[in-house]
Amino acid sequence: MKNTLTLLVLSIIITSCTYKINEKTAFTPTKYNPESIRKYCDSCSESKRNMFLMIVEKITGTNDSKIIQSDSINIARNFFNINDSITLEYFEYSPNKYDKTIFFFIGNQSNQIAYLENLIALSIKSNSKIYALNYRGYGQSTGIPSFKTQFSDNQLFYNFIKPNIESKIPISMGYSLGSVFATDLALNNELSELILLAPVSNTEDMIEHYRIQSTSGLKKILRPFIRLKVDDFLMNISNVSKINAYKNKLRIFHAIDDKSLPYEMGKKLFDISNSLDKKLYTLKSGGHSAPFKAYNWEEIIMTIK
Repeated sequence: MKNTLTLLVLSIIITSCTYKINEKTAFTPTKYNPESIRKYCDSCSESKRNMFLMIVEKITGTNDSKIIQSDSINIARNFFNINDSITLEYFEYSPNKYDKTIFFFIGNQSNQIAYLENLIALSIKSNSKIYALNYRGYGQSTGIPSFKTQFSDNQLFYNFIKPNIESKIPISMGYSLGSVFATDLALNNELSELILLAPVSNTEDMIEHYRIQSTSGLKKILRPFIRLKVDDFLMNISNVSKINAYKNKLRIFHAIDDKSLPYEMGKKLFDISNSLDKKLYTLKSGGHSAPFKAYNWEEIIMTIK
């Protein structure tokens, strides 16, 4: 009787510790949020706040194409039709002179406004024209984000922009979630350079990291019983095999205190890469957003110049 009761209790524990991770967890539609933007601006100087709010008002309150026109850079916002029902919003950063073209892929739970300041500096200081796409469901892009469609969306977008690249050096750059899209585009189109910021390695590593995170402290005793289930197609999301096949210039920036996507993920990608021109930049602090801290962003710019 005692053994039967023990088995019953264990069965209940194991069943109750099985969790389903859906696609939306890793790929969350993120529209513009004026309130969060205003909170960000509260910490800015008055001149910077006024300029930023003016830009944001144009982006969120209108469908204007011309966002900024200045002596150093022009920023345009346009829309690209995937099909009759899906329209994607994208931004184009054009400095006065440029000899490189960067395709920038954003992270999860963000949109283009979060990267404005950094991409303006990158464009001007590295003499690069930058194209940055809002995924389905992000910003003013329509539709629902999915890994099933985003890779093909990215390729269609690249094909759309490619005639404008001319002889400019093409670079693919991705942050966090965007790293898998950046790698895919760079490999499939043999782009000259790939830059990964706080990248993910693969779904398997991500699941293990989430399992450990969710069983910290006293919950650690439950770790052997935790079971995480994901849809089969999500298990195919990986930077590992594609990085292994990519042979051109590779730069990886990852912070050792990144709690969202651990440093070991970036290190793993660096170690398995067969590129003859690769470098891993170990950022000392800043967490998952470390690449965008001013001192680190300047180093990233210097690697592109």
